Amino acid sequence: MKTQQRVWSEKTGWKMGAGTVVAPQMVLFFAAPSAISRDSATTQLSQFYPTAAIVGCTTGGEILGPDLYEDSIVTTAIEFEHSQVQILSETVGEPSQSFECGARLATALQREDLRAILLFCDGLCVNGAALASGINSVCQGKIPVIGGLAGDGARF
Repeated sequence: MKTQQRVWSEKTGWKMGAGTVVAPQMVLFFAAPSAISRDSATTQLSQFYPTAAIVGCTTGGEILGPDLYEDSIVTTAIEFEHSQVQILSETVGEPSQSFECGARLATALQREDLRAILLFCDGLCVNGAALASGINSVCQGKIPVIGGLAGDGARF
């Protein structure tokens, strides 16, 4: 696996961090709500990695190495040697639907070669514990589930 990191701020634009990749399958981003709404920043990110799935969420502070940022976007592009990436999305109308949503997602992801599930969800509209329980009801605890609830800066 190879990775490459970048950080964006309105003042500096995109700055390269550590690592190098040629053809990443996935780019993870963590961004301040104000930064992710900047069309120029997200358009450039798509141009840097035109074939990658770009996934992530808003935060209450961004971290890159030992540095903490605010009002920024931090990314990690990941190039896997032997893994495939599949992106799914579900809408949860209200927190009481979280368990069922998790079960639907896990059912849709079921494959013999499934090794992990990376999950990001809205921290205000989703019951994270119920969502994870729904996934585990299908995966029976055999597949690690990692990720977290999105933050919305200080408004969370």
